[in-house]
Amino acid sequence: MIKRTVRLFLSTCFFCLLWCSNANAEAHMNPVKPTDMTVTGTAKANQKLMLFHREAWLKTRADEKGIFRFDLLSSAGQRTMYLESEEDGDFVHEESLIPEPDEIEPPLYLGKRDGEWIFYGSTGELSVLIDGKVYSSHELLHVPVTDAKEAKAYIENNGKRSKITILDLTRVPMVPFTLTESPADGRRITGKTLPYQSIKITYTGVNIPDYQGPINFDQSIIADEDGNFDSPLTVPLLYRNGVSYQLSLPNVGSDAVLTNMNGEKQPLTVPKVDSLHPVTTVSEDHFWLTSDIKGMTYPNHNIYLKKKDGTLKLCTNSNHEGYFSCLYDSDTFPVELFVFSPDGELVVTKK
Repeated sequence: MIKRTVRLFLSTCFFCLLWCSNANAEAHMNPVKPTDMTVTGTAKANQKLMLFHREAWLKTRADEKGIFRFDLLSSAGQRTMYLESEEDGDFVHEESLIPEPDEIEPPLYLGKRDGEWIFYGSTGELSVLIDGKVYSSHELLHVPVTDAKEAKAYIENNGKRSKITILDLTRVPMVPFTLTESPADGRRITGKTLPYQSIKITYTGVNIPDYQGPINFDQSIIADEDGNFDSPLTVPLLYRNGVSYQLSLPNVGSDAVLTNMNGEKQPLTVPKVDSLHPVTTVSEDHFWLTSDIKGMTYPNHNIYLKKKDGTLKLCTNSNHEGYFSCLYDSDTFPVELFVFSPDGELVVTKK
């Protein structure tokens, strides 16, 4: 009886400590919506705080009343935020928070592909009723095509449910897709579409040294929770002669209309060097793991890398066409390029 009482006492103390440590957390965030540009809350007076948001740490300090505010670099979105506070010179975790919208957006119909209807909902569990049968999945749902003319659908997330929407399966859906920088420019692909959508670039006719004949390959990019995407093109500048590319959204119906997308095959250009784009670099990780960075700038210019101590190290020179290949190591990583003209004038820096 005594042993059982001791065990019960210790167990009670343990859970009390856990609960008390959580309940007495000094810093708290107020509720956040995905469209918010600020995060506010309370903490100790004049306490230093850090917030992890979209792969970056933000810093602030609470005022004399313990009220704090973080100004976000972009909208809050729906990724988990982490709040830390300073205690005795170290930062400790205080709270985690996922922004939640007031209303959940209803699902969308994205068309037909390979004998299946495609339904989409980016914020939770997707349920679709067709011909008296319910189909469910997370984010993307594929359902075999029947003679049905409509579907009823909703999304559920953390106990909240969107409005039930009626989707017309006979219409051709319009899918938003906008390019702000096209592969036709030869540098990057950036733009906006539906959140978490996959964008595919299919390259054809790439001639790589030590490969027998031209090869074809795909580059896949995933849009973020706001639908934004930004990626370099993976075909090295030296090997672009005769290369073409084609854009597509593989998780959208083949009958869907993509606004502002040219899905035809187009030539992949070598970017021009000018005052607006004095240097262009391209990732080659698709082909092999390297410790070099290749690119293009003005001919016969000097390429330097910044070392960890802040000094510059001459890496290479661009050739008469402007191409260069520069080796980096642990002392010059992450890479920061400095391009100087032959007479020593700084032209541009690039991280």
